[in-house]
Amino acid sequence: MKNQIILLGSFDFPRAQIVESELMNAGIACFHEHEGAILSGVQSSVDIRINEADAEKALMIINNYKNTVEVIKERTTKLQLPLKRILVAVDFSEHSLIMCRYAIMIAKKFNAEIKLVHTYEIPVINSSPYTEPVVYAVDTMNQLSVMLTDSKRQMNSLKKELKQIWPEAKLSYTLIKAMPVDGIIQTSIDYKPGLIFIGHHLHERLPNSMISHIARKVAGRTIIPVLVIPGNITFRNWIGINKVLYATDLDEQDLISVTVLAEMMKPLKIEVHCVHVSIGTISPIIRVRFELMKKEMQRKNITLKNVVYQLIVGADVENTLETYLRNNNIGLISMTPHKRNFLSQWLTPSLTNRIVKRSEIPVLLLHD
Repeated sequence: MKNQIILLGSFDFPRAQIVESELMNAGIACFHEHEGAILSGVQSSVDIRINEADAEKALMIINNYKNTVEVIKERTTKLQLPLKRILVAVDFSEHSLIMCRYAIMIAKKFNAEIKLVHTYEIPVINSSPYTEPVVYAVDTMNQLSVMLTDSKRQMNSLKKELKQIWPEAKLSYTLIKAMPVDGIIQTSIDYKPGLIFIGHHLHERLPNSMISHIARKVAGRTIIPVLVIPGNITFRNWIGINKVLYATDLDEQDLISVTVLAEMMKPLKIEVHCVHVSIGTISPIIRVRFELMKKEMQRKNITLKNVVYQLIVGADVENTLETYLRNNNIGLISMTPHKRNFLSQWLTPSLTNRIVKRSEIPVLLLHD
């Protein structure tokens, strides 16, 4: 029924006033709820309702898809297609070799070169005013020298192993004194890769809640896609990837990300499944948002023949996505780790972080 009143969305009070004004200027009748409760401090958001027949027009106004299309065109021109350079962050764990073998598989497809990067930090010195500072300076230099020598030895050993897998591999490496995220970002600026590999594995010194934080931080600071390789990946995941799943929230950022992802997957002939999980039921506004995103992705010279759209219902997002992965033989997950404020991060764990931690297949993170 196109004449029923539906919920457009919930907005904070200032944003609700702007949305209401924009809708009224476009000739769209709207109704707001909880404004009195907002002013009294009882309610934190205003619900805006509209006629279902006006849903697509209203969403076009508040989502500003015109600007989104321009961003898509700008972002896709910056993609390194075909892939020429791959950056792989290594820590010399057993998982590093697994991740490098995965990088070699991708590099072979494009005849791309690979740079290995390892970051190391200055040893922490617990200085004391009762000890000669020169002793600490000398000790620090000795530790750095030993650390650098050992890193070079391990890096050359890793290169030899990789050469045995692919003798024609174009391999180089760099050792950089920096925190992991800063070192990876700095190396990527200098090297200009088309893809960054980062491992995800349980480290005894890394709290469980911090797993994959390096990958998410790197993805948030660069437009280069970041591929997270889980520690429990098996050989069957290394070859024959035919489908990738993108979990969408149906916002304008996802429109950009799915388009970028589809362009990346074209040379590999990989099918992109753009999936939204609606909890419990599919509301009219969710259905309109989903159909509108499909329509916007297929217009303005954006040709995405390798994209499948799925709107599904589930009790929760994680388990529903896992079931979809199994039933559709998905070999790769892609997500955009949306920025959230500190309070929301503390109260609710990131879906991206939970998916990465539980995943047994690679996860491709795209820039927000």
